[in-house]
Amino acid sequence: MSCDSKVNLDLTDKRPVKSIKIGDATEAALIEQELDLEIKHISGNTLYFYSDDQNTLSKLKDIGYQISDENPKQISFRIVKLLSKDRTSLSTENNISISKELSRYNIKTMIREKDHWIIYGALSDLSTIKNMGYMMEDFNSEIFPRMVKITVLSRNDVQIVNKLGVDIHSVEMEGNYPVIYGQAYDYQIDSMRVSEYRVEKINESL
Repeated sequence: MSCDSKVNLDLTDKRPVKSIKIGDATEAALIEQELDLEIKHISGNTLYFYSDDQNTLSKLKDIGYQISDENPKQISFRIVKLLSKDRTSLSTENNISISKELSRYNIKTMIREKDHWIIYGALSDLSTIKNMGYMMEDFNSEIFPRMVKITVLSRNDVQIVNKLGVDIHSVEMEGNYPVIYGQAYDYQIDSMRVSEYRVEKINESL
C-alpha cells in the first residue's frame, strides 16, 4: 500500500476564500461582473470567492453583504480511491461499519467495488480519515453510475428520488407501483434503501 504516499490532499490554490449569501444565479452573475469577483463555486445560496482586496470587500459590505471567512480545505473537494483501513481490505462484511464511519464526515461513496471504493469528499475530511488509517490513492478516471430499477409506493416518491439527484430515464407502472429506471451512485442507493424503496442493480448482483 505504498501508493498511499502519492495522495496529496494539500490545497492547489492557497489564496484566502470568503463567502456571501445570495438569492440566485442572476445575482451571482451581477456581482461577478460589477465587482470583478473570482468565484470559486456556488453551493445553494452561498457564493464562495477568492479575494483579499480590501476595496472589493468594502464595496460588498457597502451594498449590504455580510462577508464570512472560510476554511478552503472544507470547501475544496476531491475524488479518491479508498483501498483499505489499517491495511485491512474493504471486504463486504466491513461495508456497514466503514460506511457508518464515513457518514460522520462530508464524504460520499460513489462506487463500492470488492477491492476498493471511489469516494468524494472535502479535503479536510479526506485528510481526517487518512490520519485514521485509511489507505487511498489518486483517482483520475471517469466514474459511471450504476443502472438501477427502483420500485416506490407513489408518484410523490418519484419526486423524492429525483431530489436525491438520481438520473431518471423513465417511470413505468408495474401493477399499483411506479417503477423508476435510471442511474445512481452507491450513496444515492443507500439513501433510497433507508427510505425503504426497493432498489435493484440491473445486470449486477446486489
